[in-house]
Amino acid sequence: ARQQQSRLAVFIDCITVVEIGFLVLSLVANDGVEPFAANSMVGPSQAVLYRLGALDLLERQYWRLFTATFLHAGLLHLVP
Repeated sequence: ARQQQSRLAVFIDCITVVEIGFLVLSLVANDGVEPFAANSMVGPSQAVLYRLGALDLLERQYWRLFTATFLHAGLLHLVP
């Protein structure tokens, strides 16, 4: 049971690192954060999130189901 908890903790840490990496990538692609009036989550624009794979199934781009899980609207969206 202890080994299983340890594996779960490592998995969660890895997912967290990937999410932070995607947030940093989106902020770099956006040249920083948007003004608070445009994004109250302190993050990138909607256009940048879309370019990086935000969810939009109307165009049948089903790969966005995977990429959207790692994208966050900003710092406040990522922090629990």
